[in-house]
Amino acid sequence: MPFTQIFSSREIAVGIYILIAILGVLFNSKLRRSLFDIITAFFHFKILLVVTVLAVYVVGSVLLLDRLGCWRLDLLKETILWFIFTGFVSIFTMINSKEAKPISSFLMTYTEGWTLLELLSSEYTFSLVTELWFVLVMLFLTVGEVVTRTDEKRKREHSLIVAIQLVLVIVVFVHIVFGFVADCERIWNERTIRAFFLEPLLSVLIAPYLYALLLYSVYDKLFIRMNSTLMGPKPLPLIRYAKFRLLQVLGLRLSKVREFERSKGMQLSKVMSKDDLDRILKL
Repeated sequence: MPFTQIFSSREIAVGIYILIAILGVLFNSKLRRSLFDIITAFFHFKILLVVTVLAVYVVGSVLLLDRLGCWRLDLLKETILWFIFTGFVSIFTMINSKEAKPISSFLMTYTEGWTLLELLSSEYTFSLVTELWFVLVMLFLTVGEVVTRTDEKRKREHSLIVAIQLVLVIVVFVHIVFGFVADCERIWNERTIRAFFLEPLLSVLIAPYLYALLLYSVYDKLFIRMNSTLMGPKPLPLIRYAKFRLLQVLGLRLSKVREFERSKGMQLSKVMSKDDLDRILKL
């Protein structure tokens, strides 16, 4: 199958800029060293384990969808892109999230109707040359928007950048609408329906994994603080007892564990006896 039939012109344009960025990093010694540090950090055992388990979990989810007739091999590209830009990224956004209900927020984000617009935007793109310019302009505008967002002296520049972004989004939207109306019968087929539901289905299926990961990460913080030798070395039986009691009292309710970590987590480093721990858990 020709390369241009697998990827849209916008995806090819983004890929070209990513390749240019990678080459730029490789030919710059300082950036190359920073990239090496990032790659080394990525291959840390815990991170590698989390990503590997995620990959296995997603493969299992895809096999389930295939068995149910909701997935076909022609959705492989969409599945890989979802894994990289949603599944993989969500690992880090979840762990660092300060939201009260991160899982609910994740599901709301990736099960909304925007999926159809994303699908159509990848179907109805401009020529490769136009997309190269479009992606470059949007990149500079995005960087400019981020830089001027918090600068009170650049409010006018920020407003102008946002206005230009809005105009470009409207242009793309109009292009999508005209393309869809003119080509409705061809685009609205069985594959499109499967592609439309792919992201919401995968997001729902991955939610239990993200819940378990987030729960583990919070408990890990609590156990690290319990292991702290700030007040002196702690006997192994006490540490084991603490882990058992924390799991027994807090259980698997994520909101309860996170609230305890926020309000009383730091006190665990001062625990030197079973009575100290029980006193904290009763507060």
